[in-house]
Amino acid sequence: MREAVRRHAAGKAKPRTKPLPELAELRLATAQDGLAVLEEQLDAVRRSSVDVLAKARTCGYLVSVGLRVVEAASIESRLAALEAMAEALARGGVS
Repeated sequence: MREAVRRHAAGKAKPRTKPLPELAELRLATAQDGLAVLEEQLDAVRRSSVDVLAKARTCGYLVSVGLRVVEAASIESRLAALEAMAEALARGGVS
């Protein structure tokens, strides 16, 4: 970390890598889209040949992100229901 800070201060930071081509067109419109991407990545990590500890750390991280996405999906669906109710009330009746 210190080396990266020193290089940045000296103006010799390593160039950023380009995103993977398959991720360049990735568009997430809903929480479910994000969950699908996380599921793919989790499968890829589980199939990879990296050491067990790195695999466990990565899987743990992806699962924790996935739990937040599931929570967001729940909030997203509840918000959609509330918006539908508010729209119905504005039109004069609840369906």
